[in-house]
Amino acid sequence: MTITDQQPLGSPFSAAHTAEDVTAGLDLAGTTAVVTGGYSGLGLETTRCLTAAGARVVVPARRPSVARAALDGVKGCEVVPMDLADPGRRACRRRADRRLRHEDRPSHGDGGRHGHP
Repeated sequence: MTITDQQPLGSPFSAAHTAEDVTAGLDLAGTTAVVTGGYSGLGLETTRCLTAAGARVVVPARRPSVARAALDGVKGCEVVPMDLADPGRRACRRRADRRLRHEDRPSHGDGGRHGHP
């Protein structure tokens, strides 16, 4: 339950639009996105759409073999073994930073829950 009334975002998109509608015409070449949960559900759809638009997508996965199987055939994505629930998350952060240090504008999708396209 929210304390304040929800307000429209003013987006030209609605529930009837698809992820492809949102990314249509975008050239994301040279950008990197980190999509947690990127191998199932909304995260998988996010990964597919971002790679189709040219982005490099890094998918952290607790179960890398499951992630690789789900992403088979999706070009432009990389599965990185990483358990984000692990108390050693600082090590995860360092690992992600090393992988992304040469990228211009990394972004984060959190399984499609934070404003996925």
